[in-house]
Amino acid sequence: MTDYKAFSITLKAISRSVQNLPRESREIALQLSPVRPALEDCLTDNFDVPLVYDDVSYSAELKIDGSFQYIESLRFFFGDFEPQWSSLPAKSSILHLFDSKNIFSGSVGLVYFTVHITSTSDEEEVYYSNYLSVCLRDGPQSENVKGMCAEIASQEDLLFDKNTSLLASGLSDGKEESYSTIFDHYLSVIDSAIKVYSYNASYFSSYSRSKLVLRRTVGNFEKLWNVREETLSYIAQHPEELVPTNEPSAISYGTSKFVPNKTLLFSHEFDKNLYENRVILGFLDLAIKETRAGIKELDKKFLDLSSFSSGSKGYTNSSFLMLDQIRRILKKIQDNLLSQQEKLKRLRYQYAQFFPFAGEKLTNPPRPTAIFRLVPQYRQVYDVMARWFSGRFVFPLPEFFTYELSKCSLIYEQYLLIHLVRSIEEAGWSMTDRKTIDWSGMYEDQLVPDHRNKIFNHFLFTRGYDFLELFYEPVISSSEIGNEELGLRRNSSMTVSEELSVISRKHGTVIYTPDFVLKKTVDGKSSYLLLDAKFSRIEDVLEKKLLLMIVKYILGVSPVRESDRIEGLILPCGKLSSLAKTPNSPFWNLCPGISPVFSQNRINAVQLHEFSDDAEFVRMLEAFL
Repeated sequence: MTDYKAFSITLKAISRSVQNLPRESREIALQLSPVRPALEDCLTDNFDVPLVYDDVSYSAELKIDGSFQYIESLRFFFGDFEPQWSSLPAKSSILHLFDSKNIFSGSVGLVYFTVHITSTSDEEEVYYSNYLSVCLRDGPQSENVKGMCAEIASQEDLLFDKNTSLLASGLSDGKEESYSTIFDHYLSVIDSAIKVYSYNASYFSSYSRSKLVLRRTVGNFEKLWNVREETLSYIAQHPEELVPTNEPSAISYGTSKFVPNKTLLFSHEFDKNLYENRVILGFLDLAIKETRAGIKELDKKFLDLSSFSSGSKGYTNSSFLMLDQIRRILKKIQDNLLSQQEKLKRLRYQYAQFFPFAGEKLTNPPRPTAIFRLVPQYRQVYDVMARWFSGRFVFPLPEFFTYELSKCSLIYEQYLLIHLVRSIEEAGWSMTDRKTIDWSGMYEDQLVPDHRNKIFNHFLFTRGYDFLELFYEPVISSSEIGNEELGLRRNSSMTVSEELSVISRKHGTVIYTPDFVLKKTVDGKSSYLLLDAKFSRIEDVLEKKLLLMIVKYILGVSPVRESDRIEGLILPCGKLSSLAKTPNSPFWNLCPGISPVFSQNRINAVQLHEFSDDAEFVRMLEAFL
C-alpha cells in the first residue's frame, strides 16, 4: 500500500473577489487518508473545517512525495465531476487537477474529494480528503436552500421509516455496523414499556407472583402455636428469658416452674422477592439510567454543534444551516426523553410499593423463566425488555451530512417528493401504504440508487376504486424481467449522451432511473407521468435538458402492457429564475399533432422552489391526476 501521507491536495481560490475572503480560505491544504471522513472528526476542539464558497472559482493540484512514475492511473472525483488526463506527469511531483472551476456551485453541507490510484502493480487504492464546508452567497438562492432543508427536516416522518432517519444510531458496542436503530425506535420501546407497566400495575399490586416462606422471629411466648426443635434450642440457649409461673404445663426446674417471656416463633408468609419481580424493578432502573445518559449526551451534542462557524461576511455556512435543523430535531427528541424519564420515575416509585426490595442489576437480557413465559402480564414486560436488549440504544451524531445529502440536487429531490405527496393528497387521493423497494438487488452491475433502510421510495394512494402509485428513483431496464411492478421498460439498448450522441450497448442490461414516476390505474389500465427534478434555472433546462429528457423518457421508454400509456413528462426546476412564467419552448413547433403527449401541456419544465408560485406545477399535475 502507498503511504497515504505522501498525498495532499492544495486548493486555491482564484476569483477576482479572492481578497474579500478570509486569509485561511484563499489557499487550503488537504491531507489525503484511506479513511472516509466522519462528522465526529469535525466536532472536536482542535479541528477546524475549512470553508469554501459556492460562487468562487478554484484551482487544485495533487502533490506527491516523490513522482507519479509508479502510478498506472489516477482518477479524481468531486461528486459527478471527474477531470481527464491523457497521461500522468512522469517526473513531476505535482498534477494539476483543474483550473478556474466553480466546483462548489450546487453543493451544500460537508463535502470531500476522492482520489482513486492504481499502481503499476495493479493495486487499487482509494483516498479521501478531509471535509470542506460549503458557504452560500447571502441572497435568495441561499434562502431557497435554507427553506428546502427546513422542509425536509419538518417532514422526516413522511420520508423515513421509523427504523431509518436523518438521526441514526449504531449498535451498543459502538460500531457503526447499522444505522437502522434510531431515537424514534428508542422512544418507541420506552413508550411501550410505560404502557405495559401502567396497564399491569393493578395486577402486580395484588396478584404478583410470590413464594411461601417460613419466617423466624423472636416474640411473646403467648403467640407460640407450633413447637419445633429450633424453639426448644432457642429456649435452652436463652435462660434469661425464663420467668416464674404457676402454670402446670410450664418448664419444671426442681420445685419451680418457668415459662419463657420471649421465644422463637415461626410463621408462613408470601414473599414477593422473586427473580422475576426484581427484574421488573431492575429494568425500570436501567431505562431511567440510560434515558438520563441520553439527555446528557444530547446536551453535549448541542455544544458540539455550536462549534461550527455561521460563515464569512456576505456568506452563510450551509453546514451551519443544516445543523440548525438538526438542533431543532435533537431538541424535540430531548424534550421527549425528559417527558419519558419523568413517567419512568413515577412508575419506579409506584412499583417500589409493590416490591419493597432492590431491583436486579441488568447488563444482559433476563432469563426466560417459566413465569416470564407462561404468565401473560409477566410475558408482556419480558417482551418489552427483549426488544430493548435486541438493539441497545446509544446516542450518536446524526448522519445528516453524508455526501448523499451534500448536493443540492439530492436535497431538491426530497423537497420535490414532499410536494408531490402533498399535491396528490390535496387532489383527493388517500395514502394507504409506504414502503422501500430495493432496486439495487436486481441490477448489481448497474449504478442503481440504493434505498435500503433509507427513504421510502414507493407510495400507494387510492381514490374510490382507482389506484395511484408514486415511485422515487425507480429502475427502468431493458431486461425481460424486473419491470413487472413498475410496468415500464427501456425499448432500446442505445445510450444517449447529453450531446445527443448515440452509443450502442450491445451487452448487459441498460437502465434509466427517472427521479419520479406516477402510475395511475383505472379499470385495470395504467397511465404514467414521469418527473425528473433539476436543480437548475428553468431557462437552462428548456435550452439544454428538455430534448435529452424527451429522448430518454418519452421516446426511449414504453409500457410493458400494450393497453397502458405514457401521458407526459414534467421537469421541475429548483433554482430561482428571472422569468415570471414558463416560456414556450421552440420544441413545440417541431412535431405538432404526432401525439397528444407532444404538447407543452404534457411535456414541460416548471419552476418549483421556495419563492415560486406552486399553481403552475399543481395545474400540470392535476391534468394527470
